[in-house]
Amino acid sequence: DVDWHKRDVHLIGSCGDDRTVRLWDVREVNPNKATKTVVDAHDADINSLAFNPVNEFLLVTGSADKTCALWDLRNLKQRLQTLVGHTDQVFLVEWSPFN
Repeated sequence: DVDWHKRDVHLIGSCGDDRTVRLWDVREVNPNKATKTVVDAHDADINSLAFNPVNEFLLVTGSADKTCALWDLRNLKQRLQTLVGHTDQVFLVEWSPFN
């Protein structure tokens, strides 16, 4: 999945079957180099991600490991929160338009 940051027009987030989250600055000269990478962000494939439309530092991911994770873009070394309870993989995450 891919999502554009809602405030920073140069920032794109991507995720995939390799269990990583990557942040890309489209101004980067080397298109093969992610600006930031979270390796093993989940225990299975990551199916979806979404930048928060109100708080520019929040990112949510959804995974085949049946969890969602909240991330702070200023410190991607540790999750803010893990949301559990799904009985199957999470295919899509979105933020409420009403926040």
